[in-house]
Amino acid sequence: VNILNGIVIVALIFFVVQIPYAVSSKKFSFVLDRHSAFSFLLIFCLYWVANPQLGHTSFWIVGAANYLWVALIAVIYFYFSIKTMSYIEKPNALTVATISFLAFLSGVSNESLAVAVVLISFVMFLVVKKNKVTYFSYVIWAVMGFCVLILSPGQSKRANIDAFSDWYSLTFVERVYEHFCNRVPTILGGFWILLVSIVIVGLVSSASINNNANEKKYCQIKFSMIFFVASLV
Repeated sequence: VNILNGIVIVALIFFVVQIPYAVSSKKFSFVLDRHSAFSFLLIFCLYWVANPQLGHTSFWIVGAANYLWVALIAVIYFYFSIKTMSYIEKPNALTVATISFLAFLSGVSNESLAVAVVLISFVMFLVVKKNKVTYFSYVIWAVMGFCVLILSPGQSKRANIDAFSDWYSLTFVERVYEHFCNRVPTILGGFWILLVSIVIVGLVSSASINNNANEKKYCQIKFSMIFFVASLV
């Protein structure tokens, strides 16, 4: 099991690295160059150094199944859905069916990831210019998976556990305030190494952009912002 988890971690980081390249390529091919290699090594190191819940999400079998494995499915879904968006021609039925299935699995993953999946899918549907009908089907499947997760009998029983009684006693506005004003700052404090790295990489990337930067470069930055904002939710 630990060997499989190690493979999943490598695959997860690999697809995270490939997502920005998905915007600039029109074929289902991976980009393997010195830039992607550097990105892989950087993210790999940050995963081990800047992950405050490393044992909970990677070494614990139940935690790995609930967080690590479903995260890989979601990242694969985003990678290929962005590839679909970048296609000039219309993707075939098998491609659409496969990505729709991945969207459903991502939506039924876990409560925190499912919300981000639905949010990112919807926002990307709003910004895409090609194959909007196809991409909207991915949004629908992600929402369906989310509904299956949230409306399941097990989720209802879990909500009645005493440990969650204080949370569910709050109003919606109070939950939003609690999440963004108390939870998010505490969580971000545990990821300070990651945040510093993001700022440094962002500054370097901004310095490399000039007036001749093409639309795909700006599209990569736009998607990066979408993923970052969704991570706060």
